[in-house]
Amino acid sequence: MFRKILFSFVFILFAFAVYAEVLTILEWNVGNFFDTTDNPNTKDTILTEEEYARKMQLIAGQIKNVNADIVALCEIENETILAELAIKCGYEYHYLVEGNDERGINVAMMSKLEAEYTSNRTMKVPYKGNPNYRFSRDCPVAKIKLGDKNVYILINHLKSMLGDPIKTEQKRIAQVGGILDIIDRIYQTDEKPYIILTGDFNSHRMTEPLNILQKAGLTIINYSYKETATFTHVYRGEKHDLDYFMINDIVRNNLRSFAMFTFHKIDKKASDHYPVLLKVDMKK
Repeated sequence: MFRKILFSFVFILFAFAVYAEVLTILEWNVGNFFDTTDNPNTKDTILTEEEYARKMQLIAGQIKNVNADIVALCEIENETILAELAIKCGYEYHYLVEGNDERGINVAMMSKLEAEYTSNRTMKVPYKGNPNYRFSRDCPVAKIKLGDKNVYILINHLKSMLGDPIKTEQKRIAQVGGILDIIDRIYQTDEKPYIILTGDFNSHRMTEPLNILQKAGLTIINYSYKETATFTHVYRGEKHDLDYFMINDIVRNNLRSFAMFTFHKIDKKASDHYPVLLKVDMKK
């Protein structure tokens, strides 16, 4: 009898594995994760040894507890920090190409799956008055294999809302245009790309940068939840989403299920943003 039950359990697990492919992605703006040395080429912040060690401990602890397949990071200074974090968290693969931010904050990725990681830091995203404008940091594309699927993960950190609201919005809209150009390039080389966007978009819900992405056919996962559940940032007592997950129609049409969860119980010394996890269960 026990053997029959065990066989049935194993068969159910096998059947689930045959008909589903699950991917988990953690996105986190880790809030000015600088090292203890001065980079003369940027206006970086220099942490004390104690500050750095504490921040590393808090961030690594949270990432290890979540144990996602892929971790997309914003506001991390360099490859040296990323490599140390990857070792502490147990990720074999990690990727970072330094972008265009004057303070030296960058986007990066850690992964249990090997990826083709392509930077777009030199790509022009012009707007009226600035034909040579580029992404504030970068908008890299990480291509991974999930079964027979090509999954493309775009990591973003758009222009901050600090400063003139009209000018900063103009820059975010230009960067969104660049994101859509990158997606168009992917479609030119892959007939069935599974595309997931994530990162800090520095935009509140239903603002123009997000409206443009939604009108282009992307599904904003955050909108499936109340903002009181998903908010990733608090400013002057107001809770808002700044960090988002978005998927293209190919991912959406092949979903068995999805879930998104924001971790609100973290030490504020780790970051001023909350980490958010997406789990997608896709048909094989």
